[in-house]
Amino acid sequence: MARKSARFTITPELTKAGRERFRVQHPDPNRPGRYVSRRWDTEGEAGRFLDNLDRYGLAAACEIDETAKGKAAPPRWSVVPLGEYLTTVYLPTRAYANHSASAMAHRVAIINRHDIGAMPISQVTTATVRRFRAWLTTAPRLDGRGTLSTRTQNFALDLIRSVMAYAVAAGEVERHPALPAVVPPIEVTDALESCPVTLAEFDAIVAQMDDPTYRAFFRTMLHTGGRITEVPTIRWDEMVPATLEGFVRVHLHGTKTKNADRWVTIPASVLEGAPDDHTDGLVFGTRRANAYRVAWNNAVRRAQNPARAALEGHPVLTITPRPHDLRHSHAAFLFESGADPVAISRRMGHAHLGITERLYGKLTDAHTENVGAMVAEVMRRR
Repeated sequence: MARKSARFTITPELTKAGRERFRVQHPDPNRPGRYVSRRWDTEGEAGRFLDNLDRYGLAAACEIDETAKGKAAPPRWSVVPLGEYLTTVYLPTRAYANHSASAMAHRVAIINRHDIGAMPISQVTTATVRRFRAWLTTAPRLDGRGTLSTRTQNFALDLIRSVMAYAVAAGEVERHPALPAVVPPIEVTDALESCPVTLAEFDAIVAQMDDPTYRAFFRTMLHTGGRITEVPTIRWDEMVPATLEGFVRVHLHGTKTKNADRWVTIPASVLEGAPDDHTDGLVFGTRRANAYRVAWNNAVRRAQNPARAALEGHPVLTITPRPHDLRHSHAAFLFESGADPVAISRRMGHAHLGITERLYGKLTDAHTENVGAMVAEVMRRR
């Protein structure tokens, strides 16, 4: 029985010696308007040609087939789409200390949503990467809730740069069209504008939580600036009094960066309501981060309900913040208080000061202006 793929059909035929073989007639990729016949001794070889035809196109399928028959040089990955090159060749050879496998899969999924994901790496040009960069600024999130954050946009763009640099080093392509000098990073928006969680809005959300453990957990997130995976690691037996009266130092066992494992000073009253009867010594027990995300999202939806707001006598919540926005709000409060950027970077657990400046660049500029004003005031007094 003949097997079909797109416009091509593989037909069984008998040779003069009575052996069965399989043939397909297709346009010659090197001579437009001409046709050639391709033959195989087994149906499996013919089937592989059809599979490559569907995945890579006619020219690439012919190149791979000729390589298998010893008629061409070893196949080059340059004929493979960028998305498949990422998952098959590039990512398995890399070790990401600061990024999980799910985060990398999320960025690959974003790339595959654009035409660049289906494009062979040999055809990726500077114009293509620029179009991808422009698309990222308006691309929706995978769950459909708003647009991609600028951090995610830059991660996807950096992944394109990295894979193209890897392909150049491996000899797959001759150029690197995605250099930062040619395609600059996407400008990160102001942290205060991107995640405006005020104290009043935070109180409105926390008031919707019946469990005092959840309320204490998110108060701790706001006061420590810890990630939602770091706050559950706080232990009672590692808590020590701070030099300031009424404050304690807590240990955040972060693993995302080299500085994520850190000590942070917070008011002791923040932990009021947290149970102290856990046998494992953890302040918030063994609940996973996803349980806190669910509790937060449910509280946000209740705070956004106009009928509930009117009944309870508080304004309707008009934003939909994420738990991680509490971390950005904490950084914004630190800058507003006049804290030193280096101290803020260490408290946030950033790998280096450059990350703090990239995320909160405008806030850093405002702090620099305040420092200039303070120096001028000291000199004036003298």
